Amino acid sequence: MVEALRVWASTHMSPSWTLLKLCDVQPMQYFDLTCQLLGKAEVDGASFLLKVWDGTRTPFPSWRVLIQDLVLEGDLSHIHRLQNLTIDILVYDNHVHVARSLKVGSFLRIYSLHTKLQSMNSENQTMLSLEFHLHGGTSYGRGIRVLPESNSDVDQLKKDLESANLTANQHSDVICQSEPDDSFPSSGSVSLYEVERCQQLSATILTDHQYLE
Repeated sequence: MVEALRVWASTHMSPSWTLLKLCDVQPMQYFDLTCQLLGKAEVDGASFLLKVWDGTRTPFPSWRVLIQDLVLEGDLSHIHRLQNLTIDILVYDNHVHVARSLKVGSFLRIYSLHTKLQSMNSENQTMLSLEFHLHGGTSYGRGIRVLPESNSDVDQLKKDLESANLTANQHSDVICQSEPDDSFPSSGSVSLYEVERCQQLSATILTDHQYLE
């Protein structure tokens, strides 16, 4: 019944005022995004990675999740060609099961997506990156829905994707894997996996754990 109501609403109700394009998003914002899924990957038991695009570029460098290409489901050459226009979204908890079932190439509406602006110091320079998170729970309609081909927003999205400028210069992306709460655990130990991944960065990001080698 809920799914039937969502389908009805998608064709009879005007888009939410929170529906934005990637080029219009700002830090510390919750919004709805219409996009196409380019790739997906298992990060850990509590989070899942979705690589998506909507034909526009974010106003800040996009945060990248460090994963092995072998575990990424999708056309790697196509993803690389669109790397200036793609974003990485980490989804958590109850949304992981839905994310696993999504088909690469499908058109999605992601509700109540959260943006965060993270800073990293590298070679005496402060680098800013825009993170995208879909937190657990269903508050404020949070979730993921596959849009039917008959949806008018899908028609517009396809036009935007076809006219996207793939050759435009884009700021360098910041590559890092962060915890959901943007910090390492303060009471427990940091996993060797996280330490090894962060050691690949030129910046020191374990600012609260100077005692760790």
